[in-house]
Amino acid sequence: MDASNAVVTVQRLDKASVAQWDKFVESCPDATFFHRAGWKHVIESVFGHQCYFLYAQRAGAMCGILPLVHIKSLLFGNSLVSTGFTVGGGP
Repeated sequence: MDASNAVVTVQRLDKASVAQWDKFVESCPDATFFHRAGWKHVIESVFGHQCYFLYAQRAGAMCGILPLVHIKSLLFGNSLVSTGFTVGGGP
């Protein structure tokens, strides 16, 4: 493997990468419905929490995702939680 293929970059989900994100989720046997990009909009619009959906790329191909929700509340404190308010989160 040449050195350029070993480089992994991390980026934040944007409109241009939504289709690639969902395609990656569909290809992962451990991913759940709650890993899909649409949950970012649901959590932000319904719960009012900021989301940081991050993805890793190697040689231009997505190789990992991490959907994070910034929860600030009296009950839950101030934390970043993977796929907050859902079942089966994580990278």
